[in-house]
Amino acid sequence: MKVFRFCHQRPERSFHFNGRPWPLCARCSGIVLGQFAAMVWVMHQGQHVVGWIGLTLMVPTLADGWVQMKYGVESNNARRAITGSMAGIGSIIWTSWKVNFVLEYLN
Repeated sequence: MKVFRFCHQRPERSFHFNGRPWPLCARCSGIVLGQFAAMVWVMHQGQHVVGWIGLTLMVPTLADGWVQMKYGVESNNARRAITGSMAGIGSIIWTSWKVNFVLEYLN
């Protein structure tokens, strides 16, 4: 049974604890953890980073997925988690930057 619809939850691409796979693959785990860390940072420090940095942080995840799809090169779970966390941080930076941009425009 799939717990999260957005994740393929393949056991060979998931971290394991006590012999059981996590409910998210390594990349999605990294994305969720990165988003959480970035949300905590933005809530405590405020948004001081421009949006293009957020987009730049998402590029390695896209590149890793594209290389796997195009050339059949398998990345490992550590790479998936690292690029996923970068994408998670980047998505929060981009989103909070856009929200601040719109709020400033409306004021």
